[in-house]
Order: sequence, then C-alpha cells, then structure tokens
Amino acid sequence: MLGLTLLGVFVDPAGMWWHVYAFGRVLAPLLVLLGLEYFSAGDWRKALPLCMVSPAMLAVSAASASRVLQHLAHKS
Repeated sequence: MLGLTLLGVFVDPAGMWWHVYAFGRVLAPLLVLLGLEYFSAGDWRKALPLCMVSPAMLAVSAASASRVLQHLAHKS
C-alpha cells in the first residue's frame, strides 16, 4: 500500500492534481486495499475510508442510471 501511495503522490500525469476527480483514478486501488484490510484485521476503522466515499459513488452512479433510463424511456 505504501508503494501505491507513493506512486500516486509522486507520479504526476498531466494535470492530475488540477482536476477534482482525476486523482481518484490513481489512488482508488489504495482505497480498495484499505477496505480489504478490514477483512483480514477485523478492525472496523480500516473500512472507514471506503465507507466515507461509498455514498458519493452511489449517488453519482444513481444519477447516471437515472439519465440513461430517462433517455431510454424518451426513445420508446
């Protein structure tokens, strides 16, 4: 996990830190690894970062699904 974190911090793809969502593409695997650590350690605090971003990811996914369904209903 440390190596992945350092990769995300020191490797700077063009403008990664300038766009609000760009860093997530690089650091998302770290978040998943932290969440999986919960299952091996049994410490609920290790799953906290994953739980903090899950509602936001679900909201964005639900909004996208809603737009797709509205588009499909409009086409019918």
